[in-house]
Parts: sequence; C-alpha cells; structure tokens
Amino acid sequence: MENLLEQNQLSYVNDELTHPRMGKLKITNHIKEQLVDRFGTSIREVAKNFHNFNHQTGTKRCPHLRVIDQKINAGNYPNSDYLYLKGLNMIISVDRKTKTMVTVLHFNTDYYKG
Repeated sequence: MENLLEQNQLSYVNDELTHPRMGKLKITNHIKEQLVDRFGTSIREVAKNFHNFNHQTGTKRCPHLRVIDQKINAGNYPNSDYLYLKGLNMIISVDRKTKTMVTVLHFNTDYYKG
C-alpha cells in the first residue's frame, strides 16, 4: 500500500494514477479541470488518497451510493466503473475499456435525478 502511495505521488506527472483493483488509469485534462472547478483541488491532492478509493462496477446496482445508482439506471457513462471516497465527497467514473477517467462527481448530490 505504501509503495502504491509513493508511485501515485510521482505518476500524476505522467497523467496516470494506479489503483489497487483497477491498475493504471489515464488522467485527462478534462478531469484536471473538473477537479479544480467542482472541488477546488488538484490531481496532486487526489493522488495522496487514490489508493483508498473504493471500486464499484457499473454492471450492478449500488443502492448505498445513490448518485452511482442513478447513473447506472439512466445509462450514463456506459461501460464505466466507479471509484469513490466518501471522505473527499468524490466519485470518479472510469471507462472500463480504455482505463481512462471520464468524469468526477460529488458523492451526495440531489441534482442527479433519475
């Protein structure tokens, strides 16, 4: 786990982060902009906690995470897995095939209506 933290501290420079279950994930400029706009943070700060993000596949319901469940039911971000960390109030949608981060969402929001 500690090795993964050290690896992520440097790998965000190469526009990738490593998750324990999903492996190497590509970071787009779109994700970097969304982190600043929506959360007021940088990919460097997210890298510190990235190994703690929980993994949720987009193939089954996720009743304890309303936002993810609504995205799955609505068919938004098909072929996506989700990484979430309640402490950061953050959900990251990841394309399952290309291993690219698609978007970043707030954990608890009411404006995502199914």
